[in-house]
Parts: sequence; structure tokens; C-alpha cells
Amino acid sequence: MAAWATSAVFFLDNATLWTVTPAESRQWNQECIVMNFYDKHDVWHLLSAPALCKMEAFSSRCVIVGLLLVHCYTDGHQSGNFSQVMQFVLDSSNNTRIHFHPGHVKNLFKIIAWSTDATPKDPVHVVVEQETNILSWTVPLILPNSVNNTDNVYDNTSRIFCDNGVDHLGWAKNFTVTLSTASPTNVTLYLLVKKEYHFNITSRKEYTVSVSPSQPDYFFYRFSSNETLTTVIKVNSNSELCLSASIQNNQVVSSFQPGSVAKCPPNDLP
Repeated sequence: MAAWATSAVFFLDNATLWTVTPAESRQWNQECIVMNFYDKHDVWHLLSAPALCKMEAFSSRCVIVGLLLVHCYTDGHQSGNFSQVMQFVLDSSNNTRIHFHPGHVKNLFKIIAWSTDATPKDPVHVVVEQETNILSWTVPLILPNSVNNTDNVYDNTSRIFCDNGVDHLGWAKNFTVTLSTASPTNVTLYLLVKKEYHFNITSRKEYTVSVSPSQPDYFFYRFSSNETLTTVIKVNSNSELCLSASIQNNQVVSSFQPGSVAKCPPNDLP
């Protein structure tokens, strides 16, 4: 559970966050109340001179965003960091939900997840959510091998999460990553969320990519009004392994003008 609180008061000093006990927090109760979430748990307060704004919440962790905005998370929730490897220790009774706040961006995000001790019997489930968009897979990822009728197990996985919520100002909507497992013993999972800079491709330019069954990649090509409606795509590889290439029609997000944005994820990801 997460709660956003805002205030219309004018602060004359930098906002400061104090962590106090319930008894200490009651000493500071004043009339300036931002928002109340009544619960029997500990009470935390946002203090700022000259006004005091009280907020009662489930949270034991708060992140100040600017001067007038506070985001509070309950236990098991935390704020995620971009371009930084995050480590999580999970079991059947200890799952976590990571909140990401992209802000003003024009890039998509690649989500990389890997583990050295998660097992196919009790994998880690990775679920990425943004409003109605959901992307999910497991670590390790298990894919059937049609050649010898066995399963291939991949400890390293990645997916590109297309942000369909980018508005005309370039503000991307928040998304969350939920990690869970049924393993009775501790499982360590590493998570890296980083910007994807090569999603949009153009004509007459060669791109080199490295993919695997558990780490697919995809791109978006926009037809130019100055070119014909026919485009030839050439895919070459020196590898002896088979490569599947899929071309799908784009569904335009009409609210993003000028141009268009690809609806994701693709329909045939493993």
C-alpha cells in the first residue's frame, strides 16, 4: 500500500523528515493536517518550519519529492533506483514491491533480472505493472527445447517495458516491479532497471544487437512521410543458432503528438 500526500501551505524553510516514536510524534500534533490514514501502527510526521503537517500512515519509510510531496510505503514496499543493481533476498513469506518514478523521460526501460540460486521448482516471479499494462516472467526462465524434448533453463533474463503512459509533455507514468517466490528457503535476486536508448531505429543505418532466448530485444520503426510505404528489413547473423524475427503492426497512442508510440509488449514473447 502506498499513499501520496500534498499540502497547500507555504514553507519558509527546507522540508525535513524526522523519524520519531509514537510518543514523540504526539507531542508535535498541530492543526495543520495534510492527510490522515488512520491505523494502529506507528505515526510519522513531516515537519517543516513554520508550519507542521501531520500525516498518520501505515508507512515506515518515506521519500520526499520536492517540498510539498511525500510518498510513503508500507513494509515490503520500497523505492527503486534506475541504473543501479539492486539485491533482494526473498522467500515464501518475504516478497517485495519496488516503485519506480521515471519523471520526465523519452526513453523506454529495460528490466534485467537474474539469480544464481533460484530453482525451476520455486522460481522468482517478476511482475511489472503500470495501470493496465502488465508484463511478467520467471527467474529462472524455462523454455522448451523442441530438438531434444527437454527444457532449457536460463538464469539471466531481461525484458523491455514499453511505457504506454508517456503523455504529450514527456512525463512517464510510474510503474512497479513485484518480486515473489514460493521457495521455503532464501533466494537472492538481482534487479537492474535502465533506460533503453536504441528502441527507435531509422532507415539506412546498421544496428548490432545481442539476443538470447531469455533476453529478447525489439525495436520501433516509424515510416517517414518523405519515403515510400515499402521498407526492406535485412537481418544477418554469423551464429549457427536459429533466430526468430517478428514484424508486428504498431498500435498508435493517439494522445502523443506529433508522431506515435509503440504499444507493448509484443504478442509473441516467450
